[in-house]
Amino acid sequence: MRILHYLHGLPPVRNGGLVKYALDLAEGQRKAGNEVHLLVPGSFESPWSNRKTRVAAGSWKNIRCHFIINPLLVTEGMRIERMDRLMEQGDTAVYITFLKKLCPDVIHVHSLMGIHLAFFHAAESLSVPVIFTTHDYYGLCPKVNLLRNGKICDRKDWKLCAQCMGAPVSEKKQERKHSPCYRRMKKSRFYQWLEYAPGLLPYKSWIRGQVKRRKVKSGGIEKEETVDRDVLESHDALRVYYLEIFRKITCFHFNSRQAYEVYHSFLGEIKGEVLPITNKSVADHRRIRTYTGKLKIGYLSQGKEFKGYPKLLEALDAMYQTGRTEFECHIYFNPQERNHPYLRQHAPYREKELKGVFDNMDILVAPGIWKETFGMVVLEALSYGVPVILSSHVGAKELLEGNPGMGVVLNVGKLKEQLQEMLEKLYDDREILARMNERICRWKWDWNYDTHVRAVMHMYEKAVSRDGMDYL
Repeated sequence: MRILHYLHGLPPVRNGGLVKYALDLAEGQRKAGNEVHLLVPGSFESPWSNRKTRVAAGSWKNIRCHFIINPLLVTEGMRIERMDRLMEQGDTAVYITFLKKLCPDVIHVHSLMGIHLAFFHAAESLSVPVIFTTHDYYGLCPKVNLLRNGKICDRKDWKLCAQCMGAPVSEKKQERKHSPCYRRMKKSRFYQWLEYAPGLLPYKSWIRGQVKRRKVKSGGIEKEETVDRDVLESHDALRVYYLEIFRKITCFHFNSRQAYEVYHSFLGEIKGEVLPITNKSVADHRRIRTYTGKLKIGYLSQGKEFKGYPKLLEALDAMYQTGRTEFECHIYFNPQERNHPYLRQHAPYREKELKGVFDNMDILVAPGIWKETFGMVVLEALSYGVPVILSSHVGAKELLEGNPGMGVVLNVGKLKEQLQEMLEKLYDDREILARMNERICRWKWDWNYDTHVRAVMHMYEKAVSRDGMDYL
């Protein structure tokens, strides 16, 4: 089968679970004997050119890759001044020519960022089925996470989106992230040193604080601004733009039942199936662990509110103040503050370092407050025998159904209190961790990656034949 995967970018500029899943799946399908191609947003030409859309050939490791020159701007859920740049129709003829030359049997879309509506028109006109994996909620929510003031937003009219998203970011800065120079810079050792050198962190934290205070003072963030009619209308037009794309999806691939429920609430009856995701790093590494010395807590997400990081810090601060100070919290990003004595900051880990990351923790905490569509780090932790603490909004909580002894699911409405209580229990009694670890090691392991690749291929076959694609 000839397969075309679309994703919103490649490492080192774009990272995270979405990118890793798409690239791992593409490589797995290639090794299984399929012809696999990638399509990603490329660079922007000079503003003084006509900036016509075209597709340029390239490669990514062992996979043929095609770059959209002058794509839609990838804003990663941030607001920009000219919202019309996110809903340019694109050139249908260009995409038809590209697809006719490539002749894919199926198109697998992993993100709606950066891709024109014209691409979906072209696929529809050529009767090429389109699979869409629901990695996040972009298209239903311009901010990606369906959160407003720390609570789930179920509004479908987008009338408050401009206020919720805050001040617009620089379009030129976002354009630079598409450039080959930016990719080379992100790869450089000097950049890595500059970003994660421990000695520089206090100065960078101070600079970030100054910038944030300046923006707050100018009214750019931290408060809702009054927006004019044109801005409201542009967000409504963007909503209609993405609804049109969703109507052209042949099959929705939901990576959890929670993801299906959210999409169903916005789009109504839709064809597809629920298939939990995995990646090639996930294999059975489980072992019986011992729990002595300091309690080591792992947090493997971003330092953002919707990921629950502030709630985790509140719980850990409260636990520290009770006199329970013999613990560490290991994070793998640059924090904006360093005034927590228990934090141990590390540079982002690579795939080959995954074993060391999980060997260095007793418990993984995934306290997301958005309705996370899955949460790959939860499956990765279990694959190493590491117990987990989740909020009730993390889609991967479904892994614990029927196996509650492998971890704990906390009520997101009382997250800080329940998180503190659970961590204090583990601090006082490590036998709880030992029992969780033992339960994980007895868990029936059904996460063979080749099996997942075959399941996705079966989903493609049903989409190609147009048979068996049921409404959910």
